[in-house]
Amino acid sequence: MPEARVLQMIAEKWFGIKAVNVGDPGAKILPHDVDKLLVVVEDQSTNCGANASESRKVLEACGVSSPRSIVVVQDPTMSRRTVATFRKTYADLSPRLVSWPTFTPRVALDLKFVTSNSSTESPIQQLQYADRRGVITHDEGLWGLTRFVDLIMGEIPRLRDDENGYGPKGKNFLVHVDIPQDVDNAWKFLDTVLEQQSRQR
Repeated sequence: MPEARVLQMIAEKWFGIKAVNVGDPGAKILPHDVDKLLVVVEDQSTNCGANASESRKVLEACGVSSPRSIVVVQDPTMSRRTVATFRKTYADLSPRLVSWPTFTPRVALDLKFVTSNSSTESPIQQLQYADRRGVITHDEGLWGLTRFVDLIMGEIPRLRDDENGYGPKGKNFLVHVDIPQDVDNAWKFLDTVLEQQSRQR
C-alpha cells in the first residue's frame, strides 16, 4: 500500500479529515471557492523528485494551476531536498515554498561515555535522542539511531551541486542548494569518523 494511502487512513480515522481522489466529485477548486479545504491523495510518486512532479499534476487536475504558496510536509531528514525539488518543478511559477517538517530530531552525547573508555564504542552508540535543552530522553524516536545517522549522512551528498549530487551540475533533480560551510565541515568530520569506525570492525 502506498505511504500516501496509509496517511489517508490515519487522517480519516483519527482526525476526521476526508480525502478525495483526482476525478472524484468535488475534487476541484473553482475560481469562486473561498476557504475551501480540499485534501487530495497523490499516490503515484516513488521518490522525492516525483513527489513534486506528481503533486503538480494532481493540483492541476484539481484546478490549482498556479499556486501562490505551498507548504511541504516531509520527513525532517528530507525537508530541504524536497523543497528543492518543488522549486525545480515550479521554477516557471515561483510560488512561496515553506518547509514544515513537524518536528526536529535532536541527539546528544550520552554522558556515561564521557567518563568511560569511549574509544571502544561506535560513535553512534555514544548518542541518544534528546529534547530541546539537550537532555537525554531515552526515546527511540522515529528511527533507530543507526538508521537516523544513515539518513542524515545520505542527504548532503544528494544536496551537493556537483557531478555526483542531485543539483543542476549532477542528476538535475533539484535546484542548486547552498550547503553552509559549518554543515559541510560537520558532515566531512562525521563521514571520516564513521568510515574509520566501520574499517575497525
